[in-house]
This record gives sequence, C-alpha cells and structure tokens, in this order.
Amino acid sequence: MRILIAILLMVPLIAGAAPVNKCVSADGKILFTQGACPSGHAGEEVKIRSANGMNSVANERRGPSADKYVKPLDLSGDIRQQVRKIKAVVDIGRIKARECDWDLKESKDPMKCMDLLAYMIEGSIYTQAMERAASFTPDEIAQAKPELQSILRAVEDILEAKELALTYLNTP
Repeated sequence: MRILIAILLMVPLIAGAAPVNKCVSADGKILFTQGACPSGHAGEEVKIRSANGMNSVANERRGPSADKYVKPLDLSGDIRQQVRKIKAVVDIGRIKARECDWDLKESKDPMKCMDLLAYMIEGSIYTQAMERAASFTPDEIAQAKPELQSILRAVEDILEAKELALTYLNTP
C-alpha cells in the first residue's frame, strides 16, 4: 500500500506548449493527442497548467518539442506485461534525468534539461505510465511488488533531477 501512495504522490504534471486532447473510446481506452479525437471517441481538452514556472514562449524557443512524448502508451496485457512497459518508460526517464544532472554539474545550464521536462508533461507517455501505476489494485501491487519498488527508486531519481533543473531555471 505504501508503494501505491508513494507513486500517487510522485505523478508529476509539467506544462506543455500545445493543447492536448484526451479521447476516450466506447470501450474505455484513453488516447492523448494534440489533434482532433478520432471518430467514435469522446473528447475533452486537457487543462495544462504551468508547474515549472516557464511560459510556452520560452519552451518553444529554447526547449525541445514535447509533441514526441505525447502519444498513446499501450498498456495492454497482464499485470506483468504492464509493469515491464511502465519500467521501460521510467528507465528512459531515469536516463534523461542522469543526463540532466550531468549537464547541470558540468555547465550549470538548465536548458540542457528541457528534454527531461518535456518527457514529463501532462499527457506524455511518462505521465500515462505513472497514472497507470497509481491505479494498481492491492492485488496487482502484491503481484508486482519487487518491480514496483525498482520503479519507485527510479522515479525518485527522476523527480530529484527535475527539481534540480527547476531550481536552476528559477535562479537568476
């Protein structure tokens, strides 16, 4: 249960520059897109709020486009398959976090961390993975406890790098 609570507390929401639509099919599958929802999907625009103190103009000028990370994440399969997919997404985030951390130590330039921040925007594959992990039932948690502990450690590293990057960004 503590793993579930920890994951719920760690779902980061970082703003993106373009509007994102949440589309829900008749069978309940969710698709995030920056275009119109496909036919047969109910849609609503996701309200993206700035959590990192940056405006969209700064993101467009100096940061990478987050579009490449806002796409549907296939989390089908049994709990073990889902956890493997979530772990893969988190492992990519951990690599980005380590690169960000290294760049901050080497050059003290937080702009090199923009890819990590883009990876974590609302609707991204990362936030989709975190949302699924946060929705695990107690039975699912029991089945995947060792893997979830590993994922939790990686998420802690990612959030630490994000906070460091945001600290540098907000320092004059």
